[in-house]
Amino acid sequence: MSEPAVLAKPKRVAEKDANGYYLHSFSTPSATGWTLRILCYIFRSVGFVTGLTYKIANDSNLFYLRRHPIEGDPMPTYYPLIEPDAEQGSSQVADLDAIASSGLKLKNRIFRSVGDFYKAYKSRSVTPLEVANAVILALQSNNAAEGDLKAVIKWNEGDILKHAAESTERWKQGMELGVLDGVPVAVKDELDVKNYETGVGTSFLCNMPEDDAFCVANLRRAGALIIGKANMHEIGLDVTNCNPNSGTPRNPYNPAHFPGGSSGGSAAAVAAGLCPIAVGADGGGSVRVPASYCGVYGLKPTCGRISESGAFPLAPTVGVVGPIAATASDLAVAYALMSGPDEKDVNTLKQPSIALTKFGESTSLTGVKIGIYRDYFEDAHPEVVNACYAFLEKLRERGATIVDIVIPDLEALRVAHANTITSEMLSVVSKYPIKKFTYPTQMALTVVGNHITSADYIQAARVKTVGIQNLKNLFQQVDAIITPTAGITAPKIPKSVHAGLSDYTTSGKAMRFIFIANLLGIPGVSCPVGYNDAGLPIGLQFQAKWWNEELLLHLAHVSEDIFSAERRKPKMFHDLLAVAPSV
Repeated sequence: MSEPAVLAKPKRVAEKDANGYYLHSFSTPSATGWTLRILCYIFRSVGFVTGLTYKIANDSNLFYLRRHPIEGDPMPTYYPLIEPDAEQGSSQVADLDAIASSGLKLKNRIFRSVGDFYKAYKSRSVTPLEVANAVILALQSNNAAEGDLKAVIKWNEGDILKHAAESTERWKQGMELGVLDGVPVAVKDELDVKNYETGVGTSFLCNMPEDDAFCVANLRRAGALIIGKANMHEIGLDVTNCNPNSGTPRNPYNPAHFPGGSSGGSAAAVAAGLCPIAVGADGGGSVRVPASYCGVYGLKPTCGRISESGAFPLAPTVGVVGPIAATASDLAVAYALMSGPDEKDVNTLKQPSIALTKFGESTSLTGVKIGIYRDYFEDAHPEVVNACYAFLEKLRERGATIVDIVIPDLEALRVAHANTITSEMLSVVSKYPIKKFTYPTQMALTVVGNHITSADYIQAARVKTVGIQNLKNLFQQVDAIITPTAGITAPKIPKSVHAGLSDYTTSGKAMRFIFIANLLGIPGVSCPVGYNDAGLPIGLQFQAKWWNEELLLHLAHVSEDIFSAERRKPKMFHDLLAVAPSV
């Protein structure tokens, strides 16, 4: 029997310590305005000749896998699809009424949850049509001027009112479709919604779909009131959500700061109270980073759990659709409804059933082993590390066992993810003229097109094989892995972003903890656990083995129970149920 493949040890000295921890920190210039325009021109015209694009790629350490090849030549893994364990095949289904109701027990409830809407509609203190009118007024006011929220950028007043009227009639007749009937939901502009163009954050793509994406159709069948398309970073190629095409959305906690991306509009919409649930997509932290920045909950599910049918195929082997929500119970409701096998997406057909039958029953973590790689955990801004460590102690008080672990080959995993996602994005969008994209997108695609090869892509797939085996070994020791969600809090928006923003250094800090879940296919959840001195939210991330979203949602529920009394109201906020008496 052959020896398992391993990565060759780095020949350079580790950046942080002598214990084997190495995760590259790179520094590239930030550019906006005319500086960005000029740089983009140089990149496209003489960047390769002058070595400028090579320098950016090298400074980003994208050639790391060439210098440190894998020993043993393992077979490449492209889609990280892992067979479920035998015990994960339960046929039990979630009780959505009970899950939604669990959210009503929290202390200091600032955000309106699915349970609030359900209770209000059931008591007839407010109707979906009244809520729809409140949503439309909020959307109009949030998109009127520069500096407005701009979370939802496409909405159809007639379509919203039509579906709200239908929901109102169902509630009147006692024929409601469930807890989500009439509840507002926003959908990232990366996914198809009938009667709305799918623009993927660009100025020129305008695909008009005939049908909803699979997960959107699932939500719609449950009665969800789709309020429009949420803003996103152009083709999902960064985590700020700076978008000159549709306008840059604002962070509801401080509109001078970014909401994160690329599902920034979805997270901002939830944090601002426009909807308790929004649909996002996560190829490189694009659900979890904005959830962290905006102080809400975000779930990146297991690869193959939620169908990609109807989603623009930006990065198919690392990208997944996932929910963003105001509360842990809302996240669980959205996850349960969005998931499931779909004949149009073969990757979803072998998934185990949803098992959330005990959600909300306990706030104990007794018996749960949480792994922490301390060198990795501490590789973030001190305000993030301190908040996350303080919360770790509260998890221990709830019964969790904290286990020190080491995650092997972090830098190889980071580079493999970077080379995979950018290569896949380039392959999808290369049929369009590059000049149609914004300047930062042009620069990023030029670097990848000039220097990342098919051999790099295959080498990244070999790293995926090794990484999956390492994770299988780790999850024999622990049930979950804990890290900050992002290495920083939401960055400030520069004065001039009309041409976009290119800032790989800040994006690298934001994405420091997200690549494992995308590259290796495991689920991850971001939970709000604190605020910095400026009042910006801080998120904590849990990751679990493949298909174990149930554990992550339990961890989110317990975390919410711990933190709910400390949650703060965003500066930009709408209470859609304010029209109802005593709700």
